[in-house]
Amino acid sequence: MSDEAAQFAAIKALLPDLPIYDYGRVPGMKNAAGTTNPGATPDVYGLLSIERRYIPQEGTRIGRTQRLGYRVALRIVARSASECRVAAKRSSDTIDGTSLSLVGRKSTPLHHETSTPPEIDDGWYSALHQWTYAL
Repeated sequence: MSDEAAQFAAIKALLPDLPIYDYGRVPGMKNAAGTTNPGATPDVYGLLSIERRYIPQEGTRIGRTQRLGYRVALRIVARSASECRVAAKRSSDTIDGTSLSLVGRKSTPLHHETSTPPEIDDGWYSALHQWTYAL
């Protein structure tokens, strides 16, 4: 399993009550091929993405291991603004300050970077929350 896939699984495990999907894989929604994914679309769900980010080095030392920086983005999607707001708050409260444990490595705490309030999004409501951490 790749680092990003392991991190995706670890973050998804933090939120067992919220269905979490990768973009293009939501049941009942169209995928990149233009076909509809099997299953019914949940009333509230999350879209999760993880990307590498730049961390400046503080000088170079022999034997020093550089940590990799990551940004996690969780877009909460819901049928109503209030459902979206509640799910976003619960998710944020759970993720803020949590460290990920992955195969003998532990991340720095996930620090809140930015968030948006629920807004209309293709007939649904969505809110985006982002955190950064190093691993």
